[in-house]
Amino acid sequence: IQRVSANGGQPELIVPTPFPDEAYGPQLLPDGDGMLFTLGKRNMTSWDEANIVVQSLKNKSRKVVLEKATNARYVTTGHLMFGRGGVLYAVPFDLGQLAVVGQPVAVIEGVRRAAPGTTGAMHAAVSDGGTLAYIAGSASALGAPLQLAIFDRTGAAEPLAIPPGSYSHARVSPDGGRVAMTVNDGKDQQVWIYGLARASAARRLTFGGNDTLAEWSRDGQRVAFQSSREGDRGIWWQRADGADTAIRLTRPGPDAAHVPQSFSPDGRHLLFDEITDNKVTLWDWSLPEGKAQRVAIPDSDITTDATFSPDGKWFAYTTRPLIAQAMVYVEPYP
Repeated sequence: IQRVSANGGQPELIVPTPFPDEAYGPQLLPDGDGMLFTLGKRNMTSWDEANIVVQSLKNKSRKVVLEKATNARYVTTGHLMFGRGGVLYAVPFDLGQLAVVGQPVAVIEGVRRAAPGTTGAMHAAVSDGGTLAYIAGSASALGAPLQLAIFDRTGAAEPLAIPPGSYSHARVSPDGGRVAMTVNDGKDQQVWIYGLARASAARRLTFGGNDTLAEWSRDGQRVAFQSSREGDRGIWWQRADGADTAIRLTRPGPDAAHVPQSFSPDGRHLLFDEITDNKVTLWDWSLPEGKAQRVAIPDSDITTDATFSPDGKWFAYTTRPLIAQAMVYVEPYP
């Protein structure tokens, strides 16, 4: 969180959020010292896992004032207004103690949220005079339903013949005929396969835990994905036609998560990210041997989005060391 003079000038960092923390919606309280904001984690599945915190700008002390809530705002009636699911709540708030002093009361059910995985935004605001403005939406933590569409190079869009829903991480198969994506039903996440032909039916591929971040093998026969089905967040893969059960590929440590990125054209290697509390590193998984070797690129605080070139002789990736700008690099492979 940064601030800058209304007259312009150099921004000042006032609340650092080291990886994997992610801050949203800062508000300076009337005392001029307390900073109210939502604090989440980059790898969380929903912003409803975040907390509302207050941090002193003078002594840097921080306290949680509400758990599993988002987008709090202090209003002139002496309340905090905040979101949980698709419901907007109000709760009395003591500025002297910087603490909630009562029980939350639902104000409006059905307030639109930001798209899943983007920010903790509730589309609502209150004026100093007490007027509440909001955008109506589904009373859900998933945000507004998304309509999937195919865009051509002129910008024309053709909606897919599937109902709107909570979709993310869509990936088109190598043959261009199918899409693998994450579907969030509000309870868990699964990988689904959709045919792009109008007569094709949607089919759920994965069962068990939270399954997400699907990537196609280069022959289009299999889909690799991150799964929590055995307690960690390792990489599994499965035939895209559902003809077999999921098979584990990687086993991360207790404080790490693995994210599949790209298969080599010959199908013998998989680039994947290992994410820990403070860094992202890139690894090369050799499928015949079942071994992983770290790729010698700089540590980053964002995912690499690594991808092989079509001939397999190069790979491109993104890195952002510490607080530097993100950059795209290309290197020969291996």
